[in-house]
Amino acid sequence: MKLPSNLFVHIGMAKCASSSIQHVLRERSSELEENGIRYLGLNLEYASNARKHDWQRTGGWHSWLGSRDPIDQFTSIILETFERNTGKDLLLSNESIFGTYSFIEPAIRTLSSHGINIVVLLVIRRPHEWFFSAYQQWALKDKTNSGGVKNVREWFYSKPPGYAEELSRWLDSPYTHRLVIHQLDSPTSRLGDLFREVNLPSSLCVALDNTRTNESDDSMALIARFLYQRLQDGRSPPSRFVFAEKSLASNAINTLLEDRMKPFIDMEWIQQEFATHCDKQAQKINELLSSNGYANIRFLDAKQKPLIPPKNLIDLDSYIVDEDTRTLELISILLDICQSQNARLNQLSKRVQQLESSAHPGTPPDCP
Repeated sequence: MKLPSNLFVHIGMAKCASSSIQHVLRERSSELEENGIRYLGLNLEYASNARKHDWQRTGGWHSWLGSRDPIDQFTSIILETFERNTGKDLLLSNESIFGTYSFIEPAIRTLSSHGINIVVLLVIRRPHEWFFSAYQQWALKDKTNSGGVKNVREWFYSKPPGYAEELSRWLDSPYTHRLVIHQLDSPTSRLGDLFREVNLPSSLCVALDNTRTNESDDSMALIARFLYQRLQDGRSPPSRFVFAEKSLASNAINTLLEDRMKPFIDMEWIQQEFATHCDKQAQKINELLSSNGYANIRFLDAKQKPLIPPKNLIDLDSYIVDEDTRTLELISILLDICQSQNARLNQLSKRVQQLESSAHPGTPPDCP
């Protein structure tokens, strides 16, 4: 049996345009097939029409980690997919892989022993930019901690930015044929360049250049999320916020206008301790990159230029500490909520009319 030579594995990092990459790969999977590449999804959900395991689905990563013989299951599905797709390469994309090298190494070793070239695709960014993006995602948008919303400093101490240790494992791996590294925050960065490096279809690369999903919220949207999440005592995914406008309107209003909240951002701390930490992490990362022939990430150099958080976080902090501003912006948020609810009601009303019309052909939608 002759297996195809390449297994492309996009391993992240998280908060480095993974959602955009997976969106394009999923939407253009037919085009990839035509070019001799089968897209496997995040958790091998597209490896075949019939899924063998429950974890072969979007969101099945933790189920796979906790399954019986996860490595054997993973490698057997990959090998079987190669057998069914003679002459094709395979492509897998899951940002959670980056931080689990020790766990997944046996699978890489086994596949490599079958003569498969493991081509690893990695997107990185500067530690402080990763941190601010991750904070908005996992502290405010998809709240992952128990208790109340953590401010920037509290969240830093629970998840300090830096990935030199994980990067070194992939750089030192004896089982990967090639490691392609793309810097997301480079001045000349084009996301499609990650796949141009391995000669994937040019149209797919152009689509990646022009696709952005899961973008950061603007200031008002971030404030609305904060108002909702601070009422939640446990983990609170984004889907809850979407259906929580009534809770936000009825519960938050009664408490927030009288609340005296502590500042969310300690600017002096950010420009000193936080910036120093990020500089040290960048130095470690650049030492690894340089010693392996890769270009360095851009250096922050906090001593030369003060670190400034993203505008939406600064606006959130201003909102929290300024009671007059908070009152006006809260009214604005409520108006947006009312407009959103009204738009949804109109959509539901039209949908009900369409269903009634299709159920009773020839009957006007407004007839009982």
